[in-house]
Amino acid sequence: MAASLLHSQTNDPFGFPPLNSSNYTAWKTGMETVLRETDLWYLMERTNQKSNNKSNTWRKHNKWAKELMEEHVEDSFMDCFHDLTEKKNAKQMWDALANHDFPDETLNKAKTWRKTSKPKDTMINEIKSVPLETGSEALKKAKTLHETCKALDKMTDELNSAPQYSVKTLANNMASDEGAVEKLTSILEFEPLSGRLIFNSENTLIGKALLLLDSLLKKVTPENIIRFLKLGEQLCKLYLESAVESSNTQSQLCGGILLTLCQIGSPLISVLKEGDLKSYLALCFSLINSVEYFDLKKAGMEGFHKFLQYCVSPSKTKSVFTRLSYHNQRKFTDNCVGIIQNASNMPVNVVTNCIALLNGLVQESTEFLYQLKQRTNLGYLLNLLTNGVNYSRKCVRDVLETLRSFGDAFVTSYVRENRNSIDATMVIKNYHDWQHYQDFFGDLLNWFYSTVMVLLNDMVVAAQNFAEEHPFLTAGTAFAVGIFGVVPVAFALTLGAIAAKQESDKRK
Repeated sequence: MAASLLHSQTNDPFGFPPLNSSNYTAWKTGMETVLRETDLWYLMERTNQKSNNKSNTWRKHNKWAKELMEEHVEDSFMDCFHDLTEKKNAKQMWDALANHDFPDETLNKAKTWRKTSKPKDTMINEIKSVPLETGSEALKKAKTLHETCKALDKMTDELNSAPQYSVKTLANNMASDEGAVEKLTSILEFEPLSGRLIFNSENTLIGKALLLLDSLLKKVTPENIIRFLKLGEQLCKLYLESAVESSNTQSQLCGGILLTLCQIGSPLISVLKEGDLKSYLALCFSLINSVEYFDLKKAGMEGFHKFLQYCVSPSKTKSVFTRLSYHNQRKFTDNCVGIIQNASNMPVNVVTNCIALLNGLVQESTEFLYQLKQRTNLGYLLNLLTNGVNYSRKCVRDVLETLRSFGDAFVTSYVRENRNSIDATMVIKNYHDWQHYQDFFGDLLNWFYSTVMVLLNDMVVAAQNFAEEHPFLTAGTAFAVGIFGVVPVAFALTLGAIAAKQESDKRK
């Protein structure tokens, strides 16, 4: 919530003057409006605060309300403000200010505080002797929203004004500062407010953080971009929300950052640690399944394909898969199934690696096998065997091993119920080709014969008998009876192949 508060470059970013010794009534009215618009006013209306003290939401909202009030106090009145509100929650602070006698006591006290015993020259020398604070240091120290905004602006200005020869070094130093990165990450991980108080997205806390992140990612080396991969899912949420709210600046910033993260993270997949791979996959799935913008969706798909190409180690893949949330595990499975389903339109190496990865996972993870059985159609895998000539023997073996992992009863039941939709002739032909590599396939061919081939062979025998009973049958009429529903299409295809062979034999 705090992330969506307006912070402009003007002296009065809230639209009313900061609190001093003589304007409490005006300040109270303005602050009440802000608290209401940010859904924090309920804190001031509740009389019993104790029942809420154990709630994380209450603690968070109480902290934001206190920061809002403290942030809009004049420097000259700050000491008095602290005396009145120290060690109080937001409601108690509000009541303490309401009960204070502003016209008399505070004015006199403020005048006393403005006095200083130090000569002007001494103060100037003290100021000059203090080393300049970098934006990263200011961000780590920042406690209020105002201080945080100023620090973000400072870091962005430092990057934009740095000489060309040193800007990459500066950017990498910022990205290597764990404290600053953690603070920047925490800002972007706040739940957005659906556009509340976003009059100009560049002047919101999130807007400033996005500007800084965009500048950083354009200048740091790829190794440092890895630090920001875990922000992918949250940035995708911000992108979707800003698109709904028609916040073009924020939408463009988020979109550009997401594209950079996905494209630069892709070549690093082979060296990413498992936790970073998990974050990268979550980003890819968010782009594939949630975003309509073609370039982002395409980048997400290409990133997942890269993962399939580089991460075929079963143990590593299992470790990454188990780290994913259940939601993303389902997306992982769905995207793998989607590749198999559209195998004819996919690069052969992507399909081959996808099958290898699936086979490795089903052998290593019972959870993945369960999800795959629930979410896939065995027909997709059998189609790969139908077109087995297009894929390597290893790919065929991976398909057979994956099929066997589903269990004999599961596979037999599917083939028996769906054999009329399987091109039995091609499967049988390919099976005879695979028999030349018995040593490579081992007992998989025996399993496949007893579980699948016997059932498919029954259909082939039936087609042969049908052809013998109709000696004048041609391939064309065989296909026609399938098209017009006289017999199942797969049966007609088998029949057509037999008829075509008969025609060929007659010509000889």
